[in-house]
Amino acid sequence: MRSASRRLILGAPGISVTLALLAALTIAASPALAFTIQSETGAVGAWAVRDNAVAGEEGARCYYVNDLVNGGSKLTRIRVQPPSLVNGTHSKLTWVGWQYKILKSSDAGLSSKVIYKSKVWKDKASLTTAADAFVPATWYAPSFNGSKRFLVRLKILWYAPGSSTSVEGKVVGTYENYVEKYAGFPAVGTTPFCVTPEA
Repeated sequence: MRSASRRLILGAPGISVTLALLAALTIAASPALAFTIQSETGAVGAWAVRDNAVAGEEGARCYYVNDLVNGGSKLTRIRVQPPSLVNGTHSKLTWVGWQYKILKSSDAGLSSKVIYKSKVWKDKASLTTAADAFVPATWYAPSFNGSKRFLVRLKILWYAPGSSTSVEGKVVGTYENYVEKYAGFPAVGTTPFCVTPEA
């Protein structure tokens, strides 16, 4: 498994080897990043995601409403963190973007399918200027029967100069740290997915 943060440090243009090694050692002492990369294609710039096993630094947050009558809690929404840093691939500003998908599993994670795909949020970035308009997004869960697991798959996009539609590079990965937030209680721990246990 590759760490997205190490990818940022070692792949960032203009960073000296000494600085890169120092930063990598600093990261090694911090909580492990679990973002799992599914694919990386084309020309990509420096990037990072936040997916730590610490409340407040998770990749996504699962919100529940207490349901004491039925003996469980219902998943109401998932808040998805955008990439924490996206730089462009050119010296001049070009378009970059991000998107997420919600994957659902009905067989305890043995298989999953995409049930939702967000729009693509875009901003401009360069080799030295990061996109600064990306904010968290929220997916609202419909009612489900039986136990389901949910994962968030993130896509980061880099577009060709002069275009906001022609993709020249992309990274696709899945968040692995999810914090649970129950109504009336503080956020707790991290889990490897959101779950809806209602019968």
